[in-house]
Amino acid sequence: MVGTAGSSGGVGGYFTSDRAIKYGYGVPRLLLLTLFAFEVAPRLFLKNADGGASSAFMRSSSSAAALLRLSPYLTSMRWAGHSYLGSIGAGVNVQVWGFLGNLAMLLVAAAACMWDVTHDYSILVYLMKTFSGDQLAGKLDTPEWKLVLLFTFGAFGPGLWFAAGSNAAALAAASPFFRILPVLFVIQAVCEYGDAHMEHLKFFRHRYGFEAFTLAALTCLPGGITPSELRVVQYDLVICLFYRVSNLCIIVYKSGAAGSAAAAAAVAARKVCFRVFGALSGQRLVNVTNAEVATAVLRASDVKGDALERHVATPAWRPLLSLESVDGPLYSAMLRDFHLVMKALPHQTTLGDIAKRQVRQLLDDAEGAVRRVEAAAARSATVGGPAATDGGVVDAHSIARLSLSVFIEYIFGREWEPAFEPLVAASWEWRKEIAVRGRADAGLKRKAVDVVVNNLLKGHPGLWNLFGDLWAQPRYYSLILQPFLVSPAINVGDVAVAMCTHPHLSLEAAMRQMHPFPIFERWVEDDVVVRGKVAVKAGTQVIMFTADFRESKAVWPAFGAGPRACAGTSLALGLLQAVQSQMVGHAAFAPERGHKYSGRNNDGNTTPREAWYFLKTVLPIVLGFRREKDGVDADALERAAANALVF
Repeated sequence: MVGTAGSSGGVGGYFTSDRAIKYGYGVPRLLLLTLFAFEVAPRLFLKNADGGASSAFMRSSSSAAALLRLSPYLTSMRWAGHSYLGSIGAGVNVQVWGFLGNLAMLLVAAAACMWDVTHDYSILVYLMKTFSGDQLAGKLDTPEWKLVLLFTFGAFGPGLWFAAGSNAAALAAASPFFRILPVLFVIQAVCEYGDAHMEHLKFFRHRYGFEAFTLAALTCLPGGITPSELRVVQYDLVICLFYRVSNLCIIVYKSGAAGSAAAAAAVAARKVCFRVFGALSGQRLVNVTNAEVATAVLRASDVKGDALERHVATPAWRPLLSLESVDGPLYSAMLRDFHLVMKALPHQTTLGDIAKRQVRQLLDDAEGAVRRVEAAAARSATVGGPAATDGGVVDAHSIARLSLSVFIEYIFGREWEPAFEPLVAASWEWRKEIAVRGRADAGLKRKAVDVVVNNLLKGHPGLWNLFGDLWAQPRYYSLILQPFLVSPAINVGDVAVAMCTHPHLSLEAAMRQMHPFPIFERWVEDDVVVRGKVAVKAGTQVIMFTADFRESKAVWPAFGAGPRACAGTSLALGLLQAVQSQMVGHAAFAPERGHKYSGRNNDGNTTPREAWYFLKTVLPIVLGFRREKDGVDADALERAAANALVF
C-alpha cells in the first residue's frame, strides 16, 4: 500500500496513464473480492470453531457467518476508521498537504486504530503485516512511513501487550492470529517487492498478485479460515480498497479528467436547458460547440435574436442601452451615431500612446513600494493618471481605473480626477449584474451617468455639439458609457487576468483561453454552410459559449467576426498591447487580485449567494416566467432605460 519517495510527488512519475489503468481496473476487482470476503467466505470457507479465547464466543457456524457479513460490519461503524486509514495512504504518498499535514493525518489514524483495537486485535495484525512486509520490500523510504513502523512495533504493539495485564492474557488475545499473520506478511512482502522491483510484470504492477494471493488465503487455509482470521482479511481488503479509490481520485484530478468530465456534463446539461428554452419560446435553438461553425455563424448574421442576451444582459445594462445587446432599428440608429462619435475623436494611435504612458506611470507608482503608495495616489489626483492600490500592487481595481483613465484622456483630453471615481465603482456594479452574480447598485449607475453627461460631455464642446441636450437620453449617453468606459473597464480586467495566467501566449491566444465574453448569440435567417454542408439551418437561434472553443484547433476570431464584431477592436488593442508589453511579467502585476464576479471574469470562484442569484434569475427566464417583453421596440427599450434613472 505504501508508495516510494520517487513516486510521492512528481506528476510525471506518479500520475501516469498506466497508474490510472492500474487503479481504474483495480478498484472494481478489489471491490468484488471484498464482497466475496464478506458474503461468500463466511458461508463456504469458515472453520467451525475459532479455538482459544474466541471459542466461547462461537455458538454455531451459522451465527459466526452472520456476524462476519457486511451488514453487521457496516452497523459497527468500524468501516469508517478503516476507510480513513486507506484513504490517507494515497494522500501521504503524494504529499497532498506536505510533511506536517501528513503527520496530522497519521495522528488521526493512530487515534482510529486505538479505538478499533478495543473490539479485537485485527487492526494491529493488519499494521504489523503491512509495515513489516513493506519494510522487507524496501518501500518504507519516507519519514512518515518510518514513523508509522516505529509506532506499530515500538508503541502500539507493546502497549497492547502490557495492557493485557499478563503474558498469558496477551498470548491468549493474540493466539487467534498466529496462523494468519505470517501468511498475510508473506503476501504483503511478495506483492510489495514485486511492485518495487518487478514492475515489468503486470501481475505485480497492477496488483493482480495481491488479489490472487488473498483469494487463496480466504479459500485454501487447511481446515478453513477462522472468524478472527477472516476478520483481519476483511479489514485488510477494505483498507486497500479505499487506498485504491483515493489513488484513483487523485490521479483523475491531477490528469484533468475530472474537469473534462464536468465540462462534458455541463455542455450536455446546457444543451437540454436550451432545448427547453427554445421549445417554450417557440423557436429552434441550437448550442454550437464547434469553433469553425461558430465563426461562420458570426459572419452570417448581425441579429442577436431572442435568447439570454435579450432577457439577461439587456436589463442588466440599464440605464444604458448596450451596442452589444440591442437589435433591430435601435441598433442601426445607435451604430450610425457611434460612427459619428468615432469621427469626432483623435486618431486611434493616440490612445496607444496614452496607454503606454499611463501604464508606465502606474508601474512607477507600484515600484515605489508601500510608503510611496499614498503619495502616488495623492499625486495622481492632481497630476493625472491612475494610482496603484493595495501596497503597490497593480490589482483588478487598478486595471479598471487604468482603462477608464486612458479612455477619458483619449476622448475628453482630461486627466484623472477624484470626481471620476464613481465610474470605477459603477463598473464593478455593472459587471456583477451582467455576470448574473447579484443586483447592481442602481445609485452608483446613476452617478456614473451624471459624471459622463454633466461633467465630461458638457465640458467638451466638440462632443457636446454633436447631439446637444440629447446626450441626456439613454441612447446617446450610452454611446460613451458602454463602448468606451464600462465595457473596457470590464473586459480589459478580464483580458489582463488571461495574459497573467498565460504569459507566454500571444494576446489573442490568451483571450481564447479565457475569453471576456462567455457567450455569443446570433439569429440566422439563412442556412449556414461550412465545408459544403449545412451546419445550422435557417431560422435558428444560435448560442455559442467561448469556453467550448478553448481546445479547438480552428483559430477563431477573439474579437468576434462579421457585422457585429467588436466595433472598438482597434482602440482596445492599443490599451491591451500596452498592458501586455509592459505589465506581463512585472512583479507588481496581479490583476487576479480583487477580480470579482466569476462567470464574466474567469476567476472560477462563485459564492453560494451568487449561485443562488444566478439560479433564481436565469431559471424563470428559461422556463418562460420572466422575459423581456419589449423585444426590439426602440421606444420601449429607451423608456425602460430612462426609467432606471428615476430614483
